[in-house]
Amino acid sequence: MHSRCIGNDGKPVFASIMCRGRQKLYSEINDHPFAVAVQWHPEMMYDSSEQLKLLRAFVEAAGKETEA
Repeated sequence: MHSRCIGNDGKPVFASIMCRGRQKLYSEINDHPFAVAVQWHPEMMYDSSEQLKLLRAFVEAAGKETEA
């Protein structure tokens, strides 16, 4: 679907999932309230309970930022 991937640009990123080709599939920015990058489309997998956890975490974090 995509020909781009998360690169190493010197920013404080922690990659927690890698595939065999060394392409980063999932990354987080450690010093940010909610920054998650994935190489798939969780919004198109709404019937998966695992993908809904990511969406719920995002909505919860957005609510906290709005309240602050």
